[in-house]
This record gives sequence, C-alpha cells and structure tokens, in this order.
Amino acid sequence: NNRVPNGGFEEGVSGWTLQGRGSPLQADAAVGRCALRLEGGARATASPLDFSHLGTYRVRARARGGAGALTLKFRDLDGGAVGKPVSLTVPASARWAPVSVVFDVPRFAAEGTLTLVAGVGAAVEWDAVALDEVARFPVGAGPEQGLPWHASWIWHPQGGENCTAGFRKGFDLPQGKVEHALLLVTADDAFT
Repeated sequence: NNRVPNGGFEEGVSGWTLQGRGSPLQADAAVGRCALRLEGGARATASPLDFSHLGTYRVRARARGGAGALTLKFRDLDGGAVGKPVSLTVPASARWAPVSVVFDVPRFAAEGTLTLVAGVGAAVEWDAVALDEVARFPVGAGPEQGLPWHASWIWHPQGGENCTAGFRKGFDLPQGKVEHALLLVTADDAFT
C-alpha cells in the first residue's frame, strides 16, 4: 500500500522536485531498474502525500553512498505546519542499506512533504522509497447512550458521485475548564 508516487524512480524523477544536482541512476538499483542519485547537498521532494486517514505509518527506503537524511513534514488543511516532523538520519554505506521509521500522524495533519537529502560532501543514492499504512486510528461508532445532542443538516449544493467536501464549524465553549467534549458526525449521500 505504498503512498509515494514513483518511489522506485522507475519513471525517472517524475513526481519529484530536485534542488541541487540529482539524476536517475540507470544501473545497479536496489529494487527494479532505476534509483536516484543526489550529489552532496542536493535534495529531492516528493509530490504531497495524503494523510486524510490518521494512523500509524512506516516510511522506508534503501540508501547507498554518503550520509543523508529523510524528512517528513506535516501540514493541515490550510497549509500550515502541524505536529513534529519525522526525521531519519541515514548513515554512509557502501552497499544498499534499508532504513525505516514508524510514526503516528499528528492530529489535524492533512498532507505531508517527504524530502530526501544528501549530506554535504558525498552523493547518496536512494531507491524503494515507500510510505505504508500500518494501522488506522480507531473511529468511535455511534453516540454514547443517554447524552443529549442537537443535530443540524449541512447540505452540500454541489454534491454528486465521487464528490469530496470539507466542512468547518465553529463552537462556543463555556467559560472555564472543559473536562469532556463529544462531537458526533454522521453523513448520508442522499437527501431524505
């Protein structure tokens, strides 16, 4: 369930933005036919990654050459930074070496930016870059019994098949410390 487009660089650098000197490696890849070579100080950033399903994920890759790093920064729906970035230091290695880290997606994260970095002074070759969903955070099912609640409909006027819509609602909370809050959301694809 890899979520990184062209993480094996089989389509060259399609889906990646390079800063500094980098090029596809056409021979001796770790997996498949191709890999990516970043010269010292260069970086490659993947297309934005979807984190609409919060949960536990694993980012993994294979690297060879000088020391480098892999970073993953999260953004909310408005594009603002959210949560602590995931950072993985990659040691120098003469052979292809697997690297990985498991992490939980921060609350309010909607998408992420994955960047591969070659340390200063030595090239790093990257291959088999992947992001796998390990587990989704659970979603509570149904209302808690005995709690009063008030419902209101929000109708999306541009509905239809395969339509994604984001809704926001402001809430006024009582003065003082709030010990417990419950938000119940239901959805229906038809007006009844």
